[in-house]
Amino acid sequence: MLVLCNGMPRSGSTYQYNLARMIVEMSGAGVAHTYMDIESKGSAADAWSADRFRAWVRDDAFHVVKMREVHSIVPDAIRGEGLKVLYIHRDIRDVAASVKRVRGRTDEALLERVGTAVSLYYELHALRVTSPDCVLWQRYDVAVADPLAATREIRQFLAVSLDEHATQEIARECSVESAKRRCDDAQGRVVTQFNRLRADDPQAAREWLLQIQRGERIMQDKEFMLPHNHVSRHMGASGQWRNSLSQAELAGLMDRHAGWFAHAGYDV
Repeated sequence: MLVLCNGMPRSGSTYQYNLARMIVEMSGAGVAHTYMDIESKGSAADAWSADRFRAWVRDDAFHVVKMREVHSIVPDAIRGEGLKVLYIHRDIRDVAASVKRVRGRTDEALLERVGTAVSLYYELHALRVTSPDCVLWQRYDVAVADPLAATREIRQFLAVSLDEHATQEIARECSVESAKRRCDDAQGRVVTQFNRLRADDPQAAREWLLQIQRGERIMQDKEFMLPHNHVSRHMGASGQWRNSLSQAELAGLMDRHAGWFAHAGYDV
């Protein structure tokens, strides 16, 4: 059984992946294979080939993978019984605000990134319409506000046998509060490493820090895949777009994606 976590970026996709990962691992039902980025993985001849994915579809054990794109095998595989898709979405104004904070994208580059996310939303929604039993659709603000309910929903969707005590533990470990502590620990390691490098070579230390800030290097909690800046001081609260998006960026979002807000059920 292949479980693809295809959530919208900066919308709880890592949160949803970790819930699924811990559910299958703690139940002994399967394993997780971390994050797949098609652009960085390169050719189909590597470990993330379509043949590998098809083998996971046929396997009795669960194989959990986090990725942005819809893998090429999905349209055919979803018609069978060996594929489940998890998706989580968020108000795209908050997506834009978060991408701007973490990745530094602005103006047209920011709008293009959100546009890609919206296109994927519609692609996955089409799969949801044709195969509703194979796609779990969650909303960021609801899932983050009640981690236990979100965990139970995924557990039920995957039909995994897991007791309530373990389910509650997973909800606690994956909550925003726990994620913030892990991010703060990673931030502490950034500071420690920078100070160590600066003592030997200040110029190299500054370049290393710039690479961290540009996302070229990552300091993160490896188990939960949480970079040092993943959770802001606002603890993932919705509505931060009001304080971070320019009028031009906001107008661009509304002009290009007015229909999406109605489709996804967000007030504007």
